[in-house]
Amino acid sequence: MSGPDTATTVFQEAVARCSPRARCFPPPPGQPPAQDDWEAGAYRGAVDAVESKGANNQDSLEDVVFDDTNKNSVLDGNQRGLNGVEVSNGRKIATTDAKDRYELQAFGNMTVFVTQPRGYQVPVDENNVAQFFYNHLPEGSPQLTYGGIAPTGQLPQAVNFPLAASKLTQSPGQHCAIGADIQSCNQKEVEFARNGVFADLAARQDYAGCGALFIGDLVGDDLSVFTQTRELTSMLNGPAR
Repeated sequence: MSGPDTATTVFQEAVARCSPRARCFPPPPGQPPAQDDWEAGAYRGAVDAVESKGANNQDSLEDVVFDDTNKNSVLDGNQRGLNGVEVSNGRKIATTDAKDRYELQAFGNMTVFVTQPRGYQVPVDENNVAQFFYNHLPEGSPQLTYGGIAPTGQLPQAVNFPLAASKLTQSPGQHCAIGADIQSCNQKEVEFARNGVFADLAARQDYAGCGALFIGDLVGDDLSVFTQTRELTSMLNGPAR
């Protein structure tokens, strides 16, 4: 008769045969089999930070939130802005005006970010991490054991936020996956996370709009495994926030 160790081994072998995006786990009751709809249509891009061509002594940002109709993450001349969208520098919140612009004070250590409005989606990177912010840290992080934010230099000429229209975020009712304290302490635990909760989420397709929100400690004291832990979000069928 098979014991717990045998069952565990069978499970591990089954997981090992799965590629990172394979559907190795059944969907929840009542959910249709997952498809690769998210991967095929994911809006991949970044914040449109326009580099200054010369010395930039401005002390504020007066820029645009726009409808990125061609999904290239660049404010093109024929694209309209979006008014009534909130942007913050961590101290103040501004709302884009009738000209679709926001204005915020700039300072040396700040993160500027947009609040995603209903019916739109911010872009995601290659690991499905939502790109809704710009870090402005001219000198970069202080010297740290595991590194930090690289120097960003002077303030960009503009920090424009691209958004793409999305039916997935139109409904006021959303399915969201919320995870806390992945807390990978070493590479072995990164693999536990890969073959556990991330494999489960890779088999589901019911959170593509809201995405997955991760809170708490992503890794333990050894920050060298942060990159590998972050890459697990590439398995998701929705944005990681």
